[in-house]
Amino acid sequence: MARRRSVPQVQEPYLQDLVDGDVDSLLSREDLDGVELRDVDISGARLRGVTYRETLLVGVKADETDWRGARFADCALRSVDAVSLAVPESDWQAVELTDSRIGALTVHSCVWGSVLLRGCKIEYLNLRGSQLSDVVIVDSTIGELDLHDAAAERVLFQNTRIA
Repeated sequence: MARRRSVPQVQEPYLQDLVDGDVDSLLSREDLDGVELRDVDISGARLRGVTYRETLLVGVKADETDWRGARFADCALRSVDAVSLAVPESDWQAVELTDSRIGALTVHSCVWGSVLLRGCKIEYLNLRGSQLSDVVIVDSTIGELDLHDAAAERVLFQNTRIA
């Protein structure tokens, strides 16, 4: 009997009735819920363990930002620019990362559920030891992809080049 292939089911983030935030609210290391931030520079910030719910971040400069252990639920990150971005041991649920340029994206030992990467250029994507479920990477370029010891279920690469 032929085995059925499951396609990823990516849930769009719930982003309704957002309030405007500012860079100070993002850098405060407090959890954010229902906030929209545009054109902020958080380079070098240590934002470990912060939780973001129903949050939209657009035009973020994030060189050397440390989001270790952060939680993202129903979030969209658009036009993120970073030479190196550390988000290991994080949890991403219903998250979109779009139109972004990142040199090294370190997200090892993370959990990704219902995640969409679209229109991204990432030189090095480290998903080592991560748990991936319902992940779609589309219209993107990835220089090097590290999936060593990752557990992947329903992951789709579409119109994406891995060099």
